[in-house]
Amino acid sequence: MIEVTGVHKRFGTTQALSGVSFRAQPGEVFGLLGPNGAGKTTIIHIIAGIDSADQGTVLVNGHDLQREPRVVRGQVGLIPQEPGFYGALTARENLTFWGSMYGVPSRELSRRTDELLQLTGLTDRANEPISRFSGGMRRRLNLALGLIHKPAVLLLDEPTLEVDPQSRRQIIDFVHRLAKDGSTVLYTTHQLSDAQEVCDRIAIMDRGEIVADGTLQELRRRLPSGTTLRIEFAQDIDAEILARLQGLPGAGLVNVVAGVATIDIQDVRVLLASVADLVSMPGVTGFRFEEANLESVFLQLTGRGLRD
Repeated sequence: MIEVTGVHKRFGTTQALSGVSFRAQPGEVFGLLGPNGAGKTTIIHIIAGIDSADQGTVLVNGHDLQREPRVVRGQVGLIPQEPGFYGALTARENLTFWGSMYGVPSRELSRRTDELLQLTGLTDRANEPISRFSGGMRRRLNLALGLIHKPAVLLLDEPTLEVDPQSRRQIIDFVHRLAKDGSTVLYTTHQLSDAQEVCDRIAIMDRGEIVADGTLQELRRRLPSGTTLRIEFAQDIDAEILARLQGLPGAGLVNVVAGVATIDIQDVRVLLASVADLVSMPGVTGFRFEEANLESVFLQLTGRGLRD
């Protein structure tokens, strides 16, 4: 449904994208995971026709974006980070306005508006101005606006950014429902939990490139053992302790956040021989082995954490 091949994009002296390629299948939630500045929003904007690629091709449902831009735009719904509605208008008025801009016939538009208000849980607030809406309600309305013309492909750019847990759950459930109904969703995020919970396949982006892609299980297999070691300390980890962790036999990259260290295990058997040394380290309050997560994969592939 989405086929991106060798896409490059430069803004002035900044190389935003360097040969990005991926495919998203019908009914699939395909995730682009990476830190801010990785190029996720840039590729979303190119697929939506907001920006143009310097090099490469984009196909949506078999249609070439460069040759058939109107056809492609009609099949794509963009949900940007910054909502694109008018605060003085009501939810219903916003949906009606944007639906008419897409050329949705008036009778169909009225029915479609009612459907989307119900799907996003906004029916009871449909006739209130958006200026009274909470952040989560605005996010849900933003989803409805991108779906008003029934696009085959939905581009979601950080849809759960700065929302409360309840709204996040509603948005994630909504995305699952869309995919189940046959929509193809391209989902950008820098949040590991979103990527693991929402996406069928994930492409890890860093510095304008895709460094790996696949299902979560396939990405985990990129690590030598597929296992990490989590060690908890009573205090922040200082340079001396970090050096000891990095020197453990069988250990790989070490990621430290405050008093917690996560170690990518290169060789489980070798590391097990060092368990006694781990227990004797000053300030250790506990440790456990875990299945490798996306952050471990990212560290292995790029050498830095998603928080950088």
